[in-house]
Amino acid sequence: MSEKIANETPTNCCLPARVLKFGGTSVKSLARINHVADIVQQSLANGPLLVVLSAMGDTTDHLLDLAYRCCPKPDPRELDQLISTGEQVSISLLAMCLLSRGINARSCTASQAGIFCDRAHGASTILNIDKEKLDSAFKQNSVIVVAGFQGLDSCGNVNTLGRGGSDTSAVALAARLGIPCDIFTDVDGIFFCRSQSYCRRRAFAPDTFHRRSGPGASGGASHSSTRRRTGQTLSCPPSRPQHFQTRFPKYYNSNRRINRGKLQDRLGRRL
Repeated sequence: MSEKIANETPTNCCLPARVLKFGGTSVKSLARINHVADIVQQSLANGPLLVVLSAMGDTTDHLLDLAYRCCPKPDPRELDQLISTGEQVSISLLAMCLLSRGINARSCTASQAGIFCDRAHGASTILNIDKEKLDSAFKQNSVIVVAGFQGLDSCGNVNTLGRGGSDTSAVALAARLGIPCDIFTDVDGIFFCRSQSYCRRRAFAPDTFHRRSGPGASGGASHSSTRRRTGQTLSCPPSRPQHFQTRFPKYYNSNRRINRGKLQDRLGRRL
């Protein structure tokens, strides 16, 4: 299935120029969503855009907290049904903001964008993307805002893609359309460990796929190994991640752990 996606070359004249992906901290408030709208509006000078968003701030964690307070072991299908709603809020708000500026924009859930995945709730893999749905949407809109972190399985259920799922969605869409993908983030660099786990950690500038493979496989969330493998398998054109600082923290040879208390990751597991 991956070879099919990678080998098809898009020919539609309405093809977007690139994919822009914004994480939860980039859309955690209305002010930041307006800032994202500014970036999208400026980027439109180069052609139509496909924007992928995460849920606002800690929305996913809040929904997970509600689920586990309601039931110690929530049903996987219903849990995915619940936490997938976070992205729908952010894409709708950004689309409203763009429309108010006179930009033809449309928000799409994973099903509306034609993103299909397997049936592994909480850790699904994208199997295919219906390019015709995206082509149809771009005929009347210059910006399509897609909910990341989710897909539709063969039974019509909404499944989530696990940690780094919105990045995976963005890279898969870029690969399917054969266009570059820009990942916007506000971290200092790429770390070899999760920032919640260690108070001192090394950051380095983004460079090659292979150098990024280690941190993601070891638990780095921003550049997950699933997203990188998706991009490499589907032949996504390389693009330097945005908003990386020019100066990175000094390296400290220390693995002192932070007292993490009741911190949970976005899948509800105790860290």
